[in-house]
Amino acid sequence: MRFIVSSIILIVSVSSHAWECGEYDRYTQPIEKHLELASDVIIGDVMRGEVGQGKKYGYDVQLTFRPTLIIKGSMKRDVTLYTSSQPPFDRFELGGTYAIFLYGSNEVSFCSMVLPFWVSISSREELEEYINRKDIEGVVNYKPLLDYVKP
Repeated sequence: MRFIVSSIILIVSVSSHAWECGEYDRYTQPIEKHLELASDVIIGDVMRGEVGQGKKYGYDVQLTFRPTLIIKGSMKRDVTLYTSSQPPFDRFELGGTYAIFLYGSNEVSFCSMVLPFWVSISSREELEEYINRKDIEGVVNYKPLLDYVKP
């Protein structure tokens, strides 16, 4: 019996995963900290996505992301982003709008700050209108983005 219990514990422990976020961590840091740490913060739309067997940089999802409002950085045209299709990574929808925080690379990890939007945002005014909506829970938390965008 002791052998069976030990075997089960060994098998379960081998299949477990452990992750640790480095300098940036969306689980413990506020948006303001991510605005400070990120090299680029862009709001935009997912134009294309591919899930492939061949992994680039350890990620199996390649997204084409079209920036519509630059919060920080200088990206102005479509950018290729890499992420994973497995939890705890964010899921992206084709045509979906997101604020994505990039930290010196085009990788969107489970530690990266990603904020979903219900509508496309292409100006500071649209962002302000969106944040002031009362019918969408939690959008008031996006206010630091508005404060960061220059009028």
